[in-house]
Amino acid sequence: MDNIMKEWIDTWEKEMGNTMDEMVKSQEFMKNFLTTYEPALEIQKNIRESREKFFEMFGVSSKEDVEGISQQVQDLEIKLADLTEMVEETLDNQKEIIKAINNMKTKAPEAKKTVVKKTTTKKTTKAKK
Repeated sequence: MDNIMKEWIDTWEKEMGNTMDEMVKSQEFMKNFLTTYEPALEIQKNIRESREKFFEMFGVSSKEDVEGISQQVQDLEIKLADLTEMVEETLDNQKEIIKAINNMKTKAPEAKKTVVKKTTTKKTTKAKK
């Protein structure tokens, strides 16, 4: 039974496929299709316009409004990520500068001591002469 049914379906699909191909290629089909398609597009346009007027009248956001806001939020998220990265880099740079300044401060007293010792030894040598 399954084989007979499968054969029947295969034959039907093949015959209908050929018939549909011929029908779709005909001028009459295209003419009829266009006469129904154009009014359908017009109805769709009217529905869209009516929906937009309804949304506007009751203060409801349309799909386009929500998509626009969504895009703006995505743009802001990107800008925020960029700013966050810039702040982190700036903080890292400031930390490096503070380290360098602290290193200079810790080395500076040692340099002063050395200069003072050299100066002091020179004075004592002159005094002995």
